[in-house]
Amino acid sequence: MQLTLGAVTVRGALWVVLGILVLAPLAAILIGAIRPDLLGGVTASNLPSATLWSATRNSLLLGVGVAVIACTAALILALSMEVLAPPLSALWEALLFLPFLSAPYLLGLAWGALALPNSIFSRHFGPFSNLLSRFVFSLIGIAFITATHLVPLVYTMIRGYLAGTGWRYEFAARVHGLTRSATFLRITLPRLAVPLAAGALICFLAGIDEFGVPAMLGPYMGLTVLTTLIQSNLDVWPINLAAATRIAVVLLGMGLLAWGFYRHYDRVAGLDYSRPRSTNAGFSWTGVLASAGIAGWVLFTSVLPIAVLVILALLRADTLGIHWNNLTLQHFATVLMPGRSGFQALTTSFNLAWSSSLVALLIATLVAFAERSGKRIDHALDLVTTMLNALPGVVLAVALVLVWNAPWNPLPLYSHTALLFVAYVSVLLPLALRYAKTATTRVEPNLLTAARVHGVSPTTIIIHITLPLMLPPLIGGFSIAFVFAMREFVTSVLLQPPGTNTVSTFIFNEAQQGNSGSAMAMAVVSLSLSLVTVGILYSLLWWKRRRHNTTGLRKAPSELLPVNA
Repeated sequence: MQLTLGAVTVRGALWVVLGILVLAPLAAILIGAIRPDLLGGVTASNLPSATLWSATRNSLLLGVGVAVIACTAALILALSMEVLAPPLSALWEALLFLPFLSAPYLLGLAWGALALPNSIFSRHFGPFSNLLSRFVFSLIGIAFITATHLVPLVYTMIRGYLAGTGWRYEFAARVHGLTRSATFLRITLPRLAVPLAAGALICFLAGIDEFGVPAMLGPYMGLTVLTTLIQSNLDVWPINLAAATRIAVVLLGMGLLAWGFYRHYDRVAGLDYSRPRSTNAGFSWTGVLASAGIAGWVLFTSVLPIAVLVILALLRADTLGIHWNNLTLQHFATVLMPGRSGFQALTTSFNLAWSSSLVALLIATLVAFAERSGKRIDHALDLVTTMLNALPGVVLAVALVLVWNAPWNPLPLYSHTALLFVAYVSVLLPLALRYAKTATTRVEPNLLTAARVHGVSPTTIIIHITLPLMLPPLIGGFSIAFVFAMREFVTSVLLQPPGTNTVSTFIFNEAQQGNSGSAMAMAVVSLSLSLVTVGILYSLLWWKRRRHNTTGLRKAPSELLPVNA
């Protein structure tokens, strides 16, 4: 009876938490679009339909462009790793995941500085300077920069699918006389349709959701998408909350449609995409060519943007060019000096990141355990939690404003850091659920039953059985959740309390005010902190594996990706 009452209490608490984090914001968005007067203070919108249509068209084109570019690049990279078997494949696979650890808005900031006309870099490109500028400051350029961040996700899905199904169909086709090209077109590509479709939908959803890259590069070309249109209605006086709500509904509808199709394709595949195998092959010239191609991709999409951030962070003055006398560490000292706004922003982001990651993992673990019961109401918990994937960050931010700024809401979270904490937990919850599900599958029910039969207390079961089995995936989930929280951009910009800065808002404000040195220094510091955190936590997992001789985490990049949350 006590266990039954305890389970009912936990389920009730989970529904209350998910009601606050998911259902209430979703209801607020829908009510605000249909009956804005019910929310108090939300007046009618006078947003021109032409502006809304133009932003909607640009968002759709951006989403499609991101999906096409990311899936094409991921398919080429995955097949190169699988078929051509480059030497040191584990190293190349690790390097391919570098863009995933970089926030998209940082990549946009770096590429914008690289391609800006008359910048310190443009003079070194000669006749290619104008070509690079036209490419970066265009819709296809924004799509490419956003897609580079998402290529590792689709790459993991394709390689994991191939690892699960093998190449037996291709071998059979070759034995029966099909050529390599015919086998690829008639067997391999149709077989990869499911993971490619799922990956394309994820990328489309991320493309229409992206705010940072269009916000950094869009003003140079007059490009407006739905996310930046919402931000302009919330940041420019007079604030038009009704218009922002109606725009958010359009974006929400697109997100829910893409998310629904993704869940369908993910169920059709029925495989774990998160475990691509490494190819341990010897020397071959085709492998060398594959290594050269992968190295070129890594240099272009990861090393070059990061190098731009580091160089600009070290320059005393942008106008004096790149030479030894113009290098300084003053920008880093300003950012890391206690009491300065940069250090306060770094401290705020760090505290929000670790606390929201822990809370999100705790909620996700309880949801994952509840889902194992097989009851429909517990499956509904999982559905509501994963529904956050369909809410773009800017839509969630508008929804939180409607909920926590409503006159009937007695809790004073609006304009306080606590609202950022709620937003971060909401953003991280689907990501945490992916790792929590992996962790709970490691806990066999028979072990718990045997422990209870032998009189072991629930506390001892949790400490000595459940936690040791779940720890590796949970540590991996915490590390990636921490990285995502440290770089969270759109909710930080739209929900920033007065007098409070985070890493993202500090970089955004400094870049807009022309203080590129401080902005780039903060970008380098935050990126380094994220990489160090992931490295330390993964080293702990590796040490645990070596000490206890368990299977543990097999591949760092593959286990650290939130593919099928």
